[in-house]
Amino acid sequence: MPRRTTTTTTKKKPAAKRTKPKRRKPSLLNPELYQSLRFFLSATRDHIISEYGKNDSTYRAKIWKTKHGPLVHLSTGVSRVLGVAHLDTVDFRDNYTISGVRLDNFGSAGRHGRFFRPAKQPIPAPETHCDRYVSKCPQLDDRLGAWVLLELLPSLGVATDVLLTDSEEVGQSTAQYFAEKCSQEYNWIYSFDRAGSDVVCYTYETPELVELLEEVGFAVGHGSYSDICYLTSLGVSGANFGTGYHSQHTPHCYADLLETIYSAKRFQHFYRENKGSRLDYSPPIIKPLFRREPVSWLPYDLPTSCNADDLD
Repeated sequence: MPRRTTTTTTKKKPAAKRTKPKRRKPSLLNPELYQSLRFFLSATRDHIISEYGKNDSTYRAKIWKTKHGPLVHLSTGVSRVLGVAHLDTVDFRDNYTISGVRLDNFGSAGRHGRFFRPAKQPIPAPETHCDRYVSKCPQLDDRLGAWVLLELLPSLGVATDVLLTDSEEVGQSTAQYFAEKCSQEYNWIYSFDRAGSDVVCYTYETPELVELLEEVGFAVGHGSYSDICYLTSLGVSGANFGTGYHSQHTPHCYADLLETIYSAKRFQHFYRENKGSRLDYSPPIIKPLFRREPVSWLPYDLPTSCNADDLD
């Protein structure tokens, strides 16, 4: 009788499903910079001063109290360039968003709201869209500028002295007290307290300064007022650079962080070229519109009984 053979069948294990590797979410900034940005947009003025107004390895702080609010001077000890930013805001809201789309005033994406203007920068590659826009955040003016001075620029290798002011939005900036309280000399001053990405020089504008700014790619515009307008007594020139926010002083204020980074990198080139040069400023000589002419300029002869000295 033939031997019966038994065959054992083994069930094949199902092939493991191939999972696509998760694509890392692209980001314009590293996590630390995003965290510090949220701090500047969420913290109170006094909280920011208590956090950065400490003597540490980066800054030596001096805080003065004035009748218009605090004035904070953060000195590196070696820099001859002074950056200025104000911590007061026209409005403050906690429900802002940081995302890859810009929200309009109805909370939807992709359409411009009533108070929005199109971004001046061209739309970049898709990988730069993530976490690019800060929407519905009126405190961007000028908390974003303070963040640029204290966090973004140092990450680019630009470390300058910083002056934090108050009451700028009501026309009484505490920067007006700086010259009488601090005798430190600087080569030039600057601020990031302007919408868009151009630069304005106010009364400091000279052909030489405009040429230096245009060499690194800045477009020089026209402005009305900022903190640095109170610092003419320092005797050096200054400029206010665009920070990338728009629709300021409204509840629908937004910022394009890509525009902010572009402006900061252009400033980086300007700083490297001019940090050791003193850009002097001389107040303009204001001539009177009318002047009293001497009597000898009269187009007719005076009577003989009249004394010219009595008329002058």
